[in-house]
Amino acid sequence: AAVAASAATGGHVGGQYLLFARVNTLRCSVDEAARRLLADGWEETEPLTGGPSCAAAAALARRCRSRAFARDELFSDVLAFPPGAPLRQMNVYT
Repeated sequence: AAVAASAATGGHVGGQYLLFARVNTLRCSVDEAARRLLADGWEETEPLTGGPSCAAAAALARRCRSRAFARDELFSDVLAFPPGAPLRQMNVYT
């Protein structure tokens, strides 16, 4: 299990909060975690380049409860998820 169990709520975008989860890089790389998510039917979106207030974050926040994720370019071991994303259904979640 590579994604940390304590996904924290992040930036407030359009009335919704993104969820941020740290990848345990002792268990696998961020690239490997992303590959596992993609293989499990998740969709990778545009990376967050300016933190939780960038356009990519707003687009991700609008995808409420979807199986989507984005890499965070400010924190290389963090993945961002839309509000209500089914994180506990991920095969990499602990």
